[in-house]
Amino acid sequence: MQNKYKLPKDVYQSVIWIIRGQERREQVYKANKDEILNGGGANYIKRYNQSLKSNEYIYLPKGHSNQSSTEIKALALAVLDSTEETKRMKAVINSLNEAVSRFDNADEIKHAIIKNVTDRHLYPYRNLGNLYISEKTFYKTKALFIFLVAEKLNYI
Repeated sequence: MQNKYKLPKDVYQSVIWIIRGQERREQVYKANKDEILNGGGANYIKRYNQSLKSNEYIYLPKGHSNQSSTEIKALALAVLDSTEETKRMKAVINSLNEAVSRFDNADEIKHAIIKNVTDRHLYPYRNLGNLYISEKTFYKTKALFIFLVAEKLNYI
């Protein structure tokens, strides 16, 4: 059987590791978002700069009489949403939703695909419970998911 979602090995491995880091990425995003929303007068956002291999601080403007703290928090959230980590996180979420949208039990299949990608030896199809889809359909959906992530991240 020919897989129409075939990727080069280096792209495939990169996407697999991005998917495996999804849980950590979501926790960091949630913590940063909570810090911005619940924080008092956060005047900077710390972000890791890939090219410099160090943290950089993006300083936000101080609140003036014409600029509310809500506006400053909106600017901070916009900066947070523009980071590479957030783009990766959203690409994985959107791709997973798109790949399983045609199934009735989409949440079960999402959970099973993530478990399979995280550790395919511990969670092959036969160990994932009764998904009400065939093994062939499961692995085809998984391949579509990985392909969509690579496409959304402009790896292909």
